[in-house]
Amino acid sequence: MAQQTINVGAVANDGTGDDGRTGGQKINANFTELYGFAQVVYTAITTATKVITDAELVIGTNIFGVNYAGAVAITLPDNISSTKIIVINDESGSAGTNNITLTVA
Repeated sequence: MAQQTINVGAVANDGTGDDGRTGGQKINANFTELYGFAQVVYTAITTATKVITDAELVIGTNIFGVNYAGAVAITLPDNISSTKIIVINDESGSAGTNNITLTVA
């Protein structure tokens, strides 16, 4: 949907703009569209294992920051919707020597 702009008329109270109800409907429609956009959610992984379930994933970007100074095994759900994006980020900087292993449940 394109943004709906409220017609405020040429000058105040000239009767050429949107009435209060129409203006309110346009406001509601604009907010409904904004709140419908995908989310971005961050989760820290601070242990050696993490099982990610489909229930904890949001529509949008799911960032998992690995902040563990050892090898980490992450299990992903087997049927992830194309509207759910998973990003694994090596925040500890140790993935070069301590592998981050991904498997599918």
